[in-house]
Amino acid sequence: MESVKETLFEDPFYLYVLLAIAAVVCLGVWRSRRKAKWLLMIGVLVLIAGGFYFLERAIVTDRERIWAALDAMAAAAEKHDVDTLTGYLDDNYRGWRLGKITAVAAAKLALRRWQIHKVKFMERPKVTVSGDSADSTVRVVFHYDGQKRHPMGWEVEWVRRPDGWRVRHATPLDNPLP
Repeated sequence: MESVKETLFEDPFYLYVLLAIAAVVCLGVWRSRRKAKWLLMIGVLVLIAGGFYFLERAIVTDRERIWAALDAMAAAAEKHDVDTLTGYLDDNYRGWRLGKITAVAAAKLALRRWQIHKVKFMERPKVTVSGDSADSTVRVVFHYDGQKRHPMGWEVEWVRRPDGWRVRHATPLDNPLP
């Protein structure tokens, strides 16, 4: 079921490819037989593709919400916006043996010290959602102090709250490279 949900609502690329192939086949059959039903079939395939596009845009999955939260956190780090960045931490956050208050202070210090100007994801974060909790593996490269780069990665536990997904726990990866 998860792969159907992912294909329909998150990444319907292969559906579009399949529909395009079917349309090309219908066009080939129409050219050889010259029957209007094959042109009509192409129109139906275009409508189906439009329907899939609408579905993919209209429905935002939990995984997409977490990706959006990670993108917002990366953008906040680039702007040195500690309030937005740490706003994604749950009130019961625990990470590196730090509570939320200590983590906010550490984030302020790190952003001031490292002068991060770009955060780039090494790969699309892997996210597994289960009810009101989720796990993700996040790997980024921080660009700081001019041309310096530093890879980092975390295993992140998320919890769904009424105002959105929040980070409950984060553990650094031993090897941040994919």
